[in-house]
Amino acid sequence: MKLLINIITYFCIPVCLFAQQYRPLPVDKDGKLSPASKFVSANSIVQTTNLSVFVDLYRDGIDDTAGMRHDDNAGHSVYWSDCELKVLDKNGNIIYFFSTIAFANKQVQALHDSKYNDNEATVYYYVSGGNTNGVCVKPKKKLTNFNLSIGAIESAYNGTSDANDNKVRITAIQIYPSAKFREVFLNPENSIMVWRQSINSAETDGKGGKCWRPAIIQFIR
Repeated sequence: MKLLINIITYFCIPVCLFAQQYRPLPVDKDGKLSPASKFVSANSIVQTTNLSVFVDLYRDGIDDTAGMRHDDNAGHSVYWSDCELKVLDKNGNIIYFFSTIAFANKQVQALHDSKYNDNEATVYYYVSGGNTNGVCVKPKKKLTNFNLSIGAIESAYNGTSDANDNKVRITAIQIYPSAKFREVFLNPENSIMVWRQSINSAETDGKGGKCWRPAIIQFIR
């Protein structure tokens, strides 16, 4: 009997703790999602301001034609170095906007209602190749000049982005939205989308349409 009790205790306690730690997404009587705030309050795992949007510029392979495009006018392939980030509500309305290309420019700011422009976002990006200290990998870099683009900055600094050559590539971008937009990224009914771009080009679907992809959200304690 004592052995049976020990076995039950051994297996049940971890399961109970797991069940207490994670709670299901709340729905109302009609099966529709409840307000996102209820999910947040029920799951402390996402109660953090350290939220980032990870943009993998080469999720489909750096040598894959889907990871770059051939510019017929320039006569070479164009590698992605930048992106736009937008969040849509369930009805398709834009409720968040940020771009790594000249975001401080008045024309870019005027593309959408200013209340949805995130002028306080923090941005890091990752560059291929070795470091100057002899280590074979570089630390991430912080984007500080929002009058330019990542591609333009690295083209001047490292000679990258716009040619099909052996120079460095921008492999990924990490965007930390400002705290006032945090709830936008926690609502499961919203669409968080990114559009990969380079200095002079952007990803399309082959028929002229912009190719928007779902972003990867990271929660960091």
